[in-house]
Amino acid sequence: TTTKATTTSTTTTTEEPTTTVAPTIAFVECPSDLFSVEGLPGCCVEDPSYLGDGACDPRAPYNTEECAFDLGDCCHETCNSDSAYGCKTKEGGEYGPFGFFCLDPRFGNMDEKKCQVENLEWIGDGGCDTAGGYNTPECGWDGGDCCEDTCDSEYAFYPCGANQAYVCMDPSVVNKETKSDSPFSFQDGFESGVFDPLHWDVDDGDAEWKIDDSKPAAEGNYYISARTGDISLDFGTAKLKHGIQSFGGGVLSFDIQALVQIPFDDLIIMIDDDVVAEFSSATTGWERQELDIPTGPHLVQWIHRKNPSNMLEADLKLFGYPDEGVTMIDNIAFQPS
Repeated sequence: TTTKATTTSTTTTTEEPTTTVAPTIAFVECPSDLFSVEGLPGCCVEDPSYLGDGACDPRAPYNTEECAFDLGDCCHETCNSDSAYGCKTKEGGEYGPFGFFCLDPRFGNMDEKKCQVENLEWIGDGGCDTAGGYNTPECGWDGGDCCEDTCDSEYAFYPCGANQAYVCMDPSVVNKETKSDSPFSFQDGFESGVFDPLHWDVDDGDAEWKIDDSKPAAEGNYYISARTGDISLDFGTAKLKHGIQSFGGGVLSFDIQALVQIPFDDLIIMIDDDVVAEFSSATTGWERQELDIPTGPHLVQWIHRKNPSNMLEADLKLFGYPDEGVTMIDNIAFQPS
């Protein structure tokens, strides 16, 4: 924040010079368990050193008008980079995570009363939180975290879009997109031979999904696969995640070949916290599947599971071991209604 010194010009119209009298600031007495802050009348906090330290304390009494919104810590525009934490703390350091719950009306567009989320520190931290009310206008679209155009990598604690895929709902960004670039519809992009890290999360499990061409794809050359043999732990998983959003809902379609067999392995598909499909025995060739996606932001997961019932090894032997389990998926696409 740049502070400019101001001067008062005094014009003499008589023999006696005019003077400027400073306004009187009313003294506000703080409760006995809180401290007053010099220069911030009405600001009563437990620890004044938290104010202006470069790390946003998102709740009252710190992040209030009386305390200058944590003395500037909670907005990019007013956070002092020369402060103790420097406003730009990153993942992997000793402190954090810190976000930016900016309530200063000059810079923020959040509604403190309506943004009722569990962790205010997650707002503006660089990771798009698609569930729990974060990606809403009241919470400033998760402090900008959910759109590539608004996630500020300079201040973000987590790398923008890396660990949590963008699910852009902010109309000011969405309305700028052309139809072909619209975040409301997508195709998987597997024919490029690599996962697009801005859209796919493949790391949140005990093994990773992989781009594969060892068998014929449903279409083109490439598909993705998850193998039971790559999962070292019983009851372990390989998770594929994608955030989907639409103002009117739509249909998610994909081709699948699930060579799995309970109790050794299976595949489940989840939308947010609900299991919407389950494959517990081998499919015959590629099969086309469709899922209805409700209105709003949602997280879809394809989860390949090893020994999902967590049976003992001795009990598994009774069933006789099948060929190695593998799930193959191709042609994932979302078409809004």
